[in-house]
Amino acid sequence: MKTRIPGPEQIRSLSEMDRDALTDIYQQTTNLADRTALTWALGLAGNEQTVDLFKNTLTNEFKDRRLTSGKDEPSNEEAVLFDTVKNLGLLAARHDSARDFLVQSADPEFWKTNATWTTAGGNNTVGLLTLYSIMALAQSGRADVPDQLNTLAGRELLGLTPKNVAGGMTFEGSLVQAVYFDYYIKNHGLEKFQDDFVKQRQGTHWLEWAETEEGRQWQAWAGEMARKRLATP
Repeated sequence: MKTRIPGPEQIRSLSEMDRDALTDIYQQTTNLADRTALTWALGLAGNEQTVDLFKNTLTNEFKDRRLTSGKDEPSNEEAVLFDTVKNLGLLAARHDSARDFLVQSADPEFWKTNATWTTAGGNNTVGLLTLYSIMALAQSGRADVPDQLNTLAGRELLGLTPKNVAGGMTFEGSLVQAVYFDYYIKNHGLEKFQDDFVKQRQGTHWLEWAETEEGRQWQAWAGEMARKRLATP
């Protein structure tokens, strides 16, 4: 049975014993669709063991499995894997191993090798995992996030997936979103961002950021990249 995602205040009040119990329950829960609340709780409360569990979930645990994706299906197991990437972003604020994983996974080539399950969603899997990884990298609030995002922008990742996977995605929009996340954290605090992110209210300061010089420059960059793509035969 799916459970309600607990609030950030509840999660942060957990004892070490509670956190260990959540980890045990996560490992014992073999139905991926039932891990949603556990994944979000461990994103805020987890430790290095959680990072290892999440990495294994994404790259090994469901190898060669057929997962549901919500397309004319009663559940969406793949969405829990997308949530797992997002929560690695929360863990990356505290754990270098989570941040290092996201540096690798913010590239469609990584997921073409490591996303070893299949779904009815088909070719969207690689693109979605990549865009969530790009945004998760920014969720860490680390000082080197702007450099990481500028590096990704310079690599023109948007050209990789469409060339190699029919129906693939582009990533300029997720880079813009990631820059906004970094702004939010640097100007309003990591804990406030994480609280709003868990509550799906992370857009609170978007208009504020969009009017900054940084916001205008990145939105102009995204528009220019889109125009170039449309102009390419």
